[in-house]
Amino acid sequence: MVTNARKPRHRNAVLIYLLLADRAVEIVADRGAHAEVGSDEWQAICRAMEAAFTVGRYRRGSVEGIRAIAGHLSQHFPITCGRTTHS
Repeated sequence: MVTNARKPRHRNAVLIYLLLADRAVEIVADRGAHAEVGSDEWQAICRAMEAAFTVGRYRRGSVEGIRAIAGHLSQHFPITCGRTTHS
């Protein structure tokens, strides 16, 4: 069970699930992050990571995927002085 203390305030958590044996990627975004970014963007990040994995570029695909996710989150949930400015 998740308590209120563990729930992100803005519901902006993102989980990256990697199944390296199949070179498959899934992104599970909390409802706040999903509402801001949307399925098409999450899918594009997954496909780009999978394309990199297909040619053996696991590190590059992972880093670029994480950077893309961070870019979306920082755009929609910016941090100022240790606190997010998104209401």
